[in-house]
Amino acid sequence: MKETLKQILIEMQGVRTEVQDLRTGQNELCTEVQHLRTGQTDLHTDVSGLKQGQKRLEKGQERLQKNLIDSLGVYTESIIGHFDNKTDVLNQRVFKIETEMKGLSKPMIMDIINQSRHSHVGIFL
Repeated sequence: MKETLKQILIEMQGVRTEVQDLRTGQNELCTEVQHLRTGQTDLHTDVSGLKQGQKRLEKGQERLQKNLIDSLGVYTESIIGHFDNKTDVLNQRVFKIETEMKGLSKPMIMDIINQSRHSHVGIFL
């Protein structure tokens, strides 16, 4: 009987050791689950921050595109204005030259007519 009790005692110590190991494993598992929950919360925070950053980038990109289009419009109008001014200046020069040429043409024609009268050469106009 002593031997049987000894055997039972040894078995019970083994069971206690196994139960203790199970408790330790369960505590470690609870710790790991807590770490996973903390990591999941951190991930949610990071994803939320990324979404907010993406929204800011999208708004900034929209503003950039609008500003670029506005700037191109202003620049194009500036170029058109510059060419219009240059065209006006050239038109004024051409008009001035045409006017001067007309002014020069009349006296030259009159000189030719007068010369032809004196030389009795006929000119048909």
